[in-house]
Amino acid sequence: MRFFCFILLICGFSVNAQPSCTAAGPGGTAESSISVCTSAPFNQTLLPACTGPNLPMSSCPDPITSNSSIWYKIHCYSNGTFGFLISPNNPGDDYDWVLMNITNNQPGDVYTTNLAVSLNQKSTGTSTGCTPTGVGNFGCAGGPGNAYNSLVPVLTGNDYLLMITRYSSAGTAGYSLNFTGGTALLTNNLPPSVTTAAMVGCNPSQIRVNFSEDIRCNSVTTSGQTEFIISNGPHTITGIAYSCNAGSKSFTTLPLTL
Repeated sequence: MRFFCFILLICGFSVNAQPSCTAAGPGGTAESSISVCTSAPFNQTLLPACTGPNLPMSSCPDPITSNSSIWYKIHCYSNGTFGFLISPNNPGDDYDWVLMNITNNQPGDVYTTNLAVSLNQKSTGTSTGCTPTGVGNFGCAGGPGNAYNSLVPVLTGNDYLLMITRYSSAGTAGYSLNFTGGTALLTNNLPPSVTTAAMVGCNPSQIRVNFSEDIRCNSVTTSGQTEFIISNGPHTITGIAYSCNAGSKSFTTLPLTL
C-alpha cells in the first residue's frame, strides 16, 4: 500500500484596509456631524481616508457610499430655499453629496432609512451644489448630467444633514463649502438658552442640562465652573461630560458633575 502525503503551505500575508469612519474625528459620521451655526464658508483642507456603510437611497440605482466623507448638520430658522456651493481646492477633484431631512429623526437613522431630499453624483471635477440655476433634485451616477441641483425648499424648525464624499481617489486637497443662493436663515444670531435642567436618574451628583440649540465644544471649559452656577444650596460643579470627548464638535445636552 502506498501512502501519499500532501503538504499545504500557508504563506503569511497582511491586508491594509482603511479604518472605519467612526474613528475619523469630528464630521466623519452622521452622529459626529459638524454644526453649521454661521454663514461663513467652511474650508475643509483634508477628507479622512475611511470606510463607512452605504446609504439606503431608492432614488438612484447605484449605492451611495459614505466612505471618506464629511457630514454637516443644518437647522433652518425660517421658511425659504436652501442653497450651497462646493468648490474643490484642486479643480480636478470630484466630490459627490447628499442632503437629507432628519427632522424628527436621529442622525444615525440615515444609515437605515432613505431621508434624501437632494443628491448629486454628476460632478466631474468642477464645483457642485444647489444653486438658483440648478436643475432637478437627484443627479444619479452614470451618463451626462448637471453638476448643480435646484434650490431645496425648507421649513422653519427642520433639521438637515449634508454629506460630502470624495469620489476621486486622488482628491485629498479638500474643498470650500459656501452656503449661498438660498433665502432661508441658517442662524438666528441669538445665544442658546437652557430648556430643561434635571437630576440624572436618581443620582444627586449629576444634573443634565438641555439647550435650545447646538453649542460649540470649544466655547465651554472642561470644568464648567466659569459657565454655570447653581444658586440653590451649597453645590459645587467639578466637571462636565459631553459628546466632544467622542469626536463631536458641538452638543445640545450637557451633564454636570457636582
